[in-house]
Amino acid sequence: MYFCLFPTWHSKVFRNDVIFIYDKYFFNLWFDLYLKYFFLTSELIILISSLWV
Repeated sequence: MYFCLFPTWHSKVFRNDVIFIYDKYFFNLWFDLYLKYFFLTSELIILISSLWV
């Protein structure tokens, strides 16, 4: 669970290049999903609010 929330923690502890690249990839993946989800929800909120008014 902590690995999912804080992917960079893993690389800081082990100081391994392979693990660091692996964590960076997963961090970018999570960040990308988070941004997509955020923009999607904001668009839905705007759409719902515009229909509501």
